[in-house]
Amino acid sequence: MEVFPVEIALRGETIWLGWVSLDDGDEFFLTNNGCLIFSCSGKNGLMQEALKVFPDAKFDVESFFDFDSIIEGLDGSVVLEDDFALNVWNLLTDLYHTFGGEDKMFFESHLEVYSRLFSQSEVAPLVDVQKVQLSKHDKEAVREVLLEGIELLTQKIRIAKAAQSH
Repeated sequence: MEVFPVEIALRGETIWLGWVSLDDGDEFFLTNNGCLIFSCSGKNGLMQEALKVFPDAKFDVESFFDFDSIIEGLDGSVVLEDDFALNVWNLLTDLYHTFGGEDKMFFESHLEVYSRLFSQSEVAPLVDVQKVQLSKHDKEAVREVLLEGIELLTQKIRIAKAAQSH
């Protein structure tokens, strides 16, 4: 299993999570007994925690998401074009699926917003998707998804920390 370390700046600390993308298209975060496998002591700490549960894990390219800056920028300065917001949305959707969420886009009403957001990406022209301007409503929906996803992440990290301390 290939694990992609994800470094996240959130609420003034740095947290490392392990993200997995399987050949069948399934994408999720590493968990153990319903809790996120994480580390606050860097990539090596994450690797140690993950290998305790998944001894055959191989680690690949890492990524970084500064959720503190996203939260600060949700007043309108956060960039919603290109791949930035799309990558964050996808990351948070994978977190949602990790814990049993079945709705691909959080809410059915967000499906069209996601399509317009995808049209902003670098990949869109490669699959013949025309770029569509995001409306004020679209931007508000993206902010809503980002805030709800970040809140879910905060909650799951809090639960994992409590479990790890016992």
